[in-house]
Amino acid sequence: MDGARRTVAQFRRHRQQLGAPDTLTEAGIVVGGVKGTIMSRAAVASLEELRATGLFLEPLIPDRAIVQEIRI
Repeated sequence: MDGARRTVAQFRRHRQQLGAPDTLTEAGIVVGGVKGTIMSRAAVASLEELRATGLFLEPLIPDRAIVQEIRI
């Protein structure tokens, strides 16, 4: 999430440098690649941390083998 926020901030800086509108609005955080099995404690803790931001969007996006195959 921190990396995404840095990217948004960098985007805004570049738009300002160009004199272009920088009205990008963060809609929220989408969590993808979620395994269908029981989540580890670390994964559950990470989700709770994201929920605490107030930007967490549901539902979680499940991990799908077909997506990986299409990327190849």
